[in-house]
Parts: sequence; C-alpha cells; structure tokens
Amino acid sequence: MVQCDSALSQRRTWSIPIAVVGLLLLAGGALVGGRAGGIRTG
Repeated sequence: MVQCDSALSQRRTWSIPIAVVGLLLLAGGALVGGRAGGIRTG
C-alpha cells in the first residue's frame, strides 16, 4: 500500500506541472492565434 501511495504521489508530482505547462501553451496559442487573425483581417 505504501509503495502504491508513493507511486501515485510521484505521478501526481510530475503530472501537475505538465498539465500547467499544457494549459499555458494552449492559452498562449489561443492569444497568438487571435492576434494573428486580427492582424490578417485588420
């Protein structure tokens, strides 16, 4: 049980930063895409 808990905590430890980075990349891509679209249409 302890080994399983430690494995889950380790997985959670590296999965959270990856999720945060992924969200930042998606948000940044949306902002850049919106700006590029505005420049093209403008």
